[in-house]
Amino acid sequence: LNDNEILKSNEVVLNERVSKQIEQLNERERNISNLNTEVIALKESIEQAAHREAQLKRQLAELEDRIESEQNSRKSLVAQASEDEANLRQEANKTQQQLADEIQARKLAEQEIERVKRELQATIAEKEANEKRLESEKVALQLQIEQLQKEVQNLSSSSSGALKAASVENEKLLAEMK
Repeated sequence: LNDNEILKSNEVVLNERVSKQIEQLNERERNISNLNTEVIALKESIEQAAHREAQLKRQLAELEDRIESEQNSRKSLVAQASEDEANLRQEANKTQQQLADEIQARKLAEQEIERVKRELQATIAEKEANEKRLESEKVALQLQIEQLQKEVQNLSSSSSGALKAASVENEKLLAEMK
């Protein structure tokens, strides 16, 4: 009987141990199942993270391309602006030079106009002086003409008397010659 009790007691202890081990095994299975679930969830999370990483890398690459494009565009705009500024400065300098040339040409033209005006005034004064001199000479010539006309009349009067006397003298000479 003692052996039976001992055996039963051992069996109970063994059953308890087996039950505990079974419980522990079940607990381990539950833990493994939970771990598997967690592993699956982690794998899914890793896949999602990898997918998200790839997506972010694509977005980053696109963003870097846009940044590079913007930088190139900005550089191009800066270069164009510099070129435009240089062209505008060159055009402004050319325009300024043209204005300076035009002002110089205008000054020269005004000086030429003044010179021609002085020459014309001198020529007009000379012509006026010539006209006065010619008028004086005309008056003097008219006086000379009047004097000569008087002398011609006097000569004419005296010569007609002389002609008559000469005619009479010629007739006397002709009569004598005959």
